[in-house]
Amino acid sequence: MKTQILLSLSPLTFLISSLAVAQDTSESQEASPVTRLPYEITVTPNPSRRDLQKLIDEVEDDFVSRFNELNLDDDYDIHCDMVTPTMSHIKTRVCEPSFYIQARADNASTYVQALLNGGAPFLLSASALRKDTSREFDILQEKVDELTATDQDLRGVAYVLGELKNRLKNFGSD
Repeated sequence: MKTQILLSLSPLTFLISSLAVAQDTSESQEASPVTRLPYEITVTPNPSRRDLQKLIDEVEDDFVSRFNELNLDDDYDIHCDMVTPTMSHIKTRVCEPSFYIQARADNASTYVQALLNGGAPFLLSASALRKDTSREFDILQEKVDELTATDQDLRGVAYVLGELKNRLKNFGSD
């Protein structure tokens, strides 16, 4: 109990002593004329890799939200989520279009049906599934390019997202 009281008083003591120092310096500043330095010092915080990734996720959410708002075809809407890849316990953020999510679900459903019917189940790998949906990905890229070219807000968010990803890529080499 005594330790808790001392710990809670120590920030208060620090605050009072810093106020006393601040008062002393302000009195000495009033006595001497204030001179402005010929240069200005700007301190900008360097974000950590984690903070930068968090900001990228937020900007990416803004981009996806704006894209989905402008995009009229729901099959090409993009959804971001945290997933745990096979053979891993570490969740990662993944943004995927609706058509790809549906193709993966159909693939898994076909696999389960084959198991139940006694057939030889065959589950497509991620790369094979991507190859099967390559035409849809080409259409998605065309839609992104078109909407980015025509919508100033989406273009601005895309630019910021690119700059942040570039900064993360070059993190530590600055």
